[in-house]
Amino acid sequence: MMSEIKVTTPGKNRRLIIAGGAVAGVIAGFVHRLFALLGNVVHGQNVWVGVKVPGYPFFPERVMRPGLDAGAVVVGLVNHFAISIVWGILFASIAFGLRRFWLARFGGSSSGWRCSMSSCPSLAPAW
Repeated sequence: MMSEIKVTTPGKNRRLIIAGGAVAGVIAGFVHRLFALLGNVVHGQNVWVGVKVPGYPFFPERVMRPGLDAGAVVVGLVNHFAISIVWGILFASIAFGLRRFWLARFGGSSSGWRCSMSSCPSLAPAW
């Protein structure tokens, strides 16, 4: 009985890393945004400001106004998901090839913690 040999090329690995990281980033960004919205609702804060905050570098005065500002919301969401996708691709490029045991135990939680901590200082002027 012959066993098959799986051949992967660097180009295929690169596509897997980028696509997988981008999908993971979108999923993580969605979950993060959902928890942030729920936190705003529970604490009685303005829901729209939380959605607009990632757009602060582009529209600082519009972001901090209460209420809906469609342009600031769109820019905030696009910026939020773009940053999530970049972090997902970076994590995928680091984690690609690691054993599932170590990745599941330590990789995801430490990556999420680093992403959250690196985002807070960039948004400090908004607070």
